Amino acid sequence: MYPTMRLTLLIFFLGLTTLIPLHGQLEEVPSANNPHIRQQLYLESVTPPPYVFMSTGNDTLGLPFLDDFSYEGPFPNIANWCDKGAFVNHTFSKEPPSIGVATLDGLDSSGSPYNMTGAGDELTSNPFFLGNYTDEDQVYLSFFTQAKGWGDKPEVEDSLIVEFKGMDDTWINIASYAGIDGNVFPSSYIPDFTFVALPIPTEYLYDGFQFRFRNKSSGRGQVDLWHIDYVRLTTSFLPTTNFNDVAFTDQPSSFLSRYTAMPWRQFAGFESQELSDSYSLTLYNHFPVTQEIQNRIYTVEENGTNYLNTNFYTDIVLANIEQGIHVSQTQSIAGVDFSTFQSNMLGLNTDRKYVFESEFSFTQTGQDPAFPASFANDIVRRKTIFDNYFAYDDGTAESNVKAQNPGTEIAVQYYLNQADTLKAIQMHIPHVINDVSNQLFNLKVYTDLGTTPVYTANFQSPIYVDEYSAADTLQGMTTYILKDILGDPAPILLPPGEFYVAWQQVSETERPIPIGFDRNNPDASQYNFFNAGGGWEPFPSTLEGAIMLRPVVGAGVLFTTPNTDLEADGFFNIYPNPADEVLVFQTHSGDNFEGDIRILDVSGKTVLSSDFMEFIPTVQLENGIYFIQINDWETGQIYHHKVVVQH
Repeated sequence: MYPTMRLTLLIFFLGLTTLIPLHGQLEEVPSANNPHIRQQLYLESVTPPPYVFMSTGNDTLGLPFLDDFSYEGPFPNIANWCDKGAFVNHTFSKEPPSIGVATLDGLDSSGSPYNMTGAGDELTSNPFFLGNYTDEDQVYLSFFTQAKGWGDKPEVEDSLIVEFKGMDDTWINIASYAGIDGNVFPSSYIPDFTFVALPIPTEYLYDGFQFRFRNKSSGRGQVDLWHIDYVRLTTSFLPTTNFNDVAFTDQPSSFLSRYTAMPWRQFAGFESQELSDSYSLTLYNHFPVTQEIQNRIYTVEENGTNYLNTNFYTDIVLANIEQGIHVSQTQSIAGVDFSTFQSNMLGLNTDRKYVFESEFSFTQTGQDPAFPASFANDIVRRKTIFDNYFAYDDGTAESNVKAQNPGTEIAVQYYLNQADTLKAIQMHIPHVINDVSNQLFNLKVYTDLGTTPVYTANFQSPIYVDEYSAADTLQGMTTYILKDILGDPAPILLPPGEFYVAWQQVSETERPIPIGFDRNNPDASQYNFFNAGGGWEPFPSTLEGAIMLRPVVGAGVLFTTPNTDLEADGFFNIYPNPADEVLVFQTHSGDNFEGDIRILDVSGKTVLSSDFMEFIPTVQLENGIYFIQINDWETGQIYHHKVVVQH
């Protein structure tokens, strides 16, 4: 490139960094893939677990039948369903009848767009034995459904279809439901769940009967959403919204007062202001009368150690759950229990990673044992992470937010309890309909939005993290290391108090860069700001949620963007494999290594964890395949290994 051309382009781009548009604005946009599904498929490609093998039609079910999708996804339970096009999740629907739904969208079972108008997901039941039933038995299919939820709305033509399979193997349209009319309802409108009960006609009362849900969509990504819940196949009565079940409907709140994740060194010594002395829960009583839930237990554990064990909803009035409404309550933890919780947290004070799991559970003896699934929604869990970053989000982007027009900035506020070193910024940059990797944006750090930034990185390019790794990370976070003008790492020391992480759209385009937006934490909206040219303003009330923009702090060196996980073989000797009673861990260098080890089963559940040591007993593990994660506390690097345990 000629020198004069370089100078001209440099002046042009620098001008964009201070450009003040006349009509800057914010906009939401859906994703064009699903990183949760892509991560699960990667794990299955490494070692297919038993639950990924789909039914071939030989697994025949009886009545009564219930699936409320309260289990962990992302795929439907193969004991009930013979395909995995639907996305099972706990976050995309608003006020469901029970926690967990099956979401139908424009993504196929690999988490990628269909790219075909009219294409959509299918949720197909396994076959049922119905040959012994007649019309007099009143066999019904019932379910709840909601359009849109926290995601993209289906238009009128993007219908939900229910089909029955005839004895000649043809699928017959039994019912269909239209999407949302944008000319009638505003863009912010989210309809309630609707209850549907469909009789099974005589011609479908045969052994091998199947039903399915199907949606029509544009096929262009995570768009045109329909959510399905409480699918029941029953007999001998007309199903209604009343049945014997009390259910949690949403994830509980974090036990942190502000964040969903934060560094331990910013927490330790500041427990009184960082721990929340209350919790928020939502339940729904489907019984026809008020119910008192019993054995109401709230626990917090980390690596098998209990930090809190208390009753929730101790007030007897609140323990009686009214019928037919979502009962949402914020309750204080009993003073003595909170004091114990706070003092228990004082015993930990290191820079290692901690993953705490909060669990709420209750007992409702009146629930029908004929529907075992109704007991699964009596337990709800949430993870709270202490690592080297701050976050307000739960790791799932129901939507994405973008800064329309070049020059528009979006900032998120954070707070340091003590001085710390900011070394990187992580962003969830989703795939959307258009490829944004050729666009440019500026990263900025402020200690006060009324002053100039203390750090600016101009002309950054969006990086899709899954294009640099065999597996898309669950959160799909791309790491941008703070660098100086020569490209060397240049962390900055921030004083205690507020600071802001911001990005600014540079490229002029109709479809600018999106950033993940978690709609399940509306309280995080108070920390979101934007500047469209007329000064900094709070986010509008129509955009409530957490922006997936995470500052990374602390000592140590980060690897180059993206921060790809490494295979452990190049750095450790791990043997024997298969293992019987013990696993041996040795570094190739022979140096002392500071970190921790987590052993996960094929479902991703942590079954054993400890600080790094040379010998880890495996006698308590069942025979099978396990995944090992080794976390380096100094660098933040994660190493992976796979072993077989065979006693």
